[in-house]
Amino acid sequence: MDRSRRSDLILIDDRLRRLRSLQALSHSEPSIAMTWTSDQFLEAAILFRDRWRFATKRLGIRPRRFCDLVRLLDADFNLPEQDSNDAATDDPHYLFTHRMHVNFVSHPGTAVLPSPYEPLLQIIENGGCYSVEHCYIDVRDNECNPIGGFDVSAKIMG
Repeated sequence: MDRSRRSDLILIDDRLRRLRSLQALSHSEPSIAMTWTSDQFLEAAILFRDRWRFATKRLGIRPRRFCDLVRLLDADFNLPEQDSNDAATDDPHYLFTHRMHVNFVSHPGTAVLPSPYEPLLQIIENGGCYSVEHCYIDVRDNECNPIGGFDVSAKIMG
């Protein structure tokens, strides 16, 4: 088997694994377990920041605010309705984040990258939250204590 064919098979296998993981995530009810420590919320927030930086650099896009990166890359991208929001919750914040995550792991241009939205989903699932004001994201733990804030614009993030 030639290298390009093997590479294609590896990418397809990786995409199937990620879609299965997404499917399992989308059918689980977000739990408010409230068992994470502040350090775990901080680690997830930093993972979000690092994945956001990596994705924007790799995709060659410079967002001016927090957004659905797939929409910046391909404004016409649409998932089939049955795949768009399969989350078993009515929490609008979770649904909004979940939709961006589903778009990211499903779009051919981003499917091979780690989703920056996944750590945000984990923060919500563990009782934390994040808020957005233009290009700034503020992450809070399950007791509403501020954990950290990040500027997600094209400027340097802290």
